[in-house]
Amino acid sequence: MRIIENPDLSKMSTLKMGGIAMKSFYPEDFHDLDKLSMIWADLGENILILGRGSNILFGENNSELCVICWSGKDSPELVVEKENIVRVMADAGLSLPSFLRWCAKHGLTGLEGLTGIPGSLGGAVAMNAGSYGSEVLDYVEKVTVWTPEDGIKEFFKDDFQKGYRKFSLKSAGKNYIIINACFALKKSDQELIKLRMRHNYQKKKQSQPVLESTAGCVFKNPEGHPPAGFLLEKAGFKGKARKGVGFSDRHANFLVNISQGQSRDALELISEAREKVQELFGVNLELEVKVI
Repeated sequence: MRIIENPDLSKMSTLKMGGIAMKSFYPEDFHDLDKLSMIWADLGENILILGRGSNILFGENNSELCVICWSGKDSPELVVEKENIVRVMADAGLSLPSFLRWCAKHGLTGLEGLTGIPGSLGGAVAMNAGSYGSEVLDYVEKVTVWTPEDGIKEFFKDDFQKGYRKFSLKSAGKNYIIINACFALKKSDQELIKLRMRHNYQKKKQSQPVLESTAGCVFKNPEGHPPAGFLLEKAGFKGKARKGVGFSDRHANFLVNISQGQSRDALELISEAREKVQELFGVNLELEVKVI
């Protein structure tokens, strides 16, 4: 198992901000997880299970943080095909874009709406990532997780507690690592799937800063109100910057690291935006990005 002392958190997040952590661990297989269980008690309470950091804003003061990144390398596997439904087992360490390309190659449809979302497959499951009407957990039937108390366990749909950008497991405890997930997808024409993926990506590229250093949406869309991006734009935050960080001029709900942005400036800008939206519209915006 690869272990890094004093890792730079800015290199572990797509927003490219953050200070120095204590250690990072990269288990790849069950043998590594056994090693991790033997030292778990020594890691302390400040533990973060991380995918590829695509919805994370790291602060500057994380010197006691231990980060654990599942780094499995197993290829997706067709488990069973029944009528028009194909079940696929996929490693949580895969990148989400790689898994979507694999699905397209094998003529499996359902997840095209997630095109353009970065991060790992495990991270996408852990936050119930979604876009254009698709949510990851709509297609997940089972997840395999590891916990320091119980080792490897399987959880099925009835065990899922999910919502808008939320996912948890009954009886799994606080710290669990998603190892893999079983998806139920439908068969379709490869070229039609690829066409939908290209369409979704181009649509996203026109309206979101997909090629810049961001952490995705800053705020969740408030229920019963206009989308967060609309409210932020009306409040004057589209394109608004503070030093090296700012809200995108393409989409007001995306924070962008413009040039060596600092976490403290990002947090101040986020706080200012929340207060202004509350003042103008009476809406309390809830964070979607995870602040560590």
